[in-house]
Amino acid sequence: MAKVEYAVKARRDDNFLVIARTGAVKNESFDAAVARGNLYSEAGADLVMLMPATDAQWSDAPKRIDAPAKPMEPLRNWPDWGRCMRSKIGLPSGIDERAQSAVARATGAG
Repeated sequence: MAKVEYAVKARRDDNFLVIARTGAVKNESFDAAVARGNLYSEAGADLVMLMPATDAQWSDAPKRIDAPAKPMEPLRNWPDWGRCMRSKIGLPSGIDERAQSAVARATGAG
């Protein structure tokens, strides 16, 4: 959590998002990933990402993590990611557009 706290404290631009990611679903359990996501939220992360193993986990994660949470999808699905973020997890205005633009640039879709 120290890395997230440091990134939040070091932030100098409101457009800079601190996004914390965990691989705990695969390496430990879904419950461990949720617990870690909540610790990231307490540390100040703007968005938590995790890779659920089932559809039930995919839909449950945003309900159990006390921060905007985005289950990670295969890279081929990322260009659509920004368009669905607000409807799925209720991000503040503007974040999804910036995320969609960054993902589109990174995947060559933009």
